[in-house]
Amino acid sequence: MTFARRIFPALCIASLAAPALAQNPATAPAPARPPAPAAATSAAPNPFAPQPVAPNPFGQPTTAPYIRTTAPTNAVVRRIMDEATTRSQVAALAQALADSVGSRLTASPANLGASDWALAQYRRWGIPARREQYGTFNSWRRGPAHLDLLAPRVRTLEATMLAWSPGTNGRAVDGDVVLMPEVRDSAAFAAWLAAGNARGRVVLASAPTLSCRPASQFQEFGTPAEQAAVRARQDSVRAAWQPRVAAAGPDLQTKLQAAGAVGVLTHTFSGYPGVDKIFGSPRQKLPTYDVGCEDYGLLTRLAEHGQGPQGRGPLVRLTAILFR
Repeated sequence: MTFARRIFPALCIASLAAPALAQNPATAPAPARPPAPAAATSAAPNPFAPQPVAPNPFGQPTTAPYIRTTAPTNAVVRRIMDEATTRSQVAALAQALADSVGSRLTASPANLGASDWALAQYRRWGIPARREQYGTFNSWRRGPAHLDLLAPRVRTLEATMLAWSPGTNGRAVDGDVVLMPEVRDSAAFAAWLAAGNARGRVVLASAPTLSCRPASQFQEFGTPAEQAAVRARQDSVRAAWQPRVAAAGPDLQTKLQAAGAVGVLTHTFSGYPGVDKIFGSPRQKLPTYDVGCEDYGLLTRLAEHGQGPQGRGPLVRLTAILFR
């Protein structure tokens, strides 16, 4: 990770504020002390007080965000707001960074490229900046990666290989999909592995999400009773999976590799359609993919019902190439 990457969260702010603040500090107006808010009365409720909103079907009640209803009086703040609303470069900067540079995993070539890009932007604005290297990290770069369902029907699945995952050296690796076993302790999990249940197979290691719709749709179209029922069903699934994950322990991938598994599939749903959270860990010993919400549910249901070759789970194919 570099200095330029660490300070990038301020990049968009700098693009808005730099022209407004490019003046002699001695002549810049001093920030004005904001007026004290008027005391709230029963006749005039405080318009800035957080407002409660409907409970999220998949979580706890939230609080409405603060929304300002009056214009600022501070001159510097007003100039920053003018830059943001009339001459903003955020869209252009975000497009170049997200579309052209892309993902920026620590120590990856894209990470270095993002630092170069940020430094060039600062130089163009006349702002001194430099890269500071600290730490030593292994480089990892994702190449072409695919996850395909071969049986009971053929379909390319929505999946992304996790960061730091091993690849398949460009070879196609096939395996039946199997669920994490319903066991209560590490001894039972070890017995499940010793019986050959993971050998040559791809293991589903996360609880599925029962519905891939956003919570807002349940709030808009569902009754309170229906929302509560959906939340209870999802909570039940997560509770049923917790003992499975706990029994496997933190060194799950090492155990699966030793038992002859060929891959791991996970699922981390963001709560928004088509969006999963993609993470990764150097502890991954097997090709590991995050599978999209709908397709992970598909694989889970097929595995639960043994709808695959010879009554086993579905057959999938992993293909992943890494660039060093």
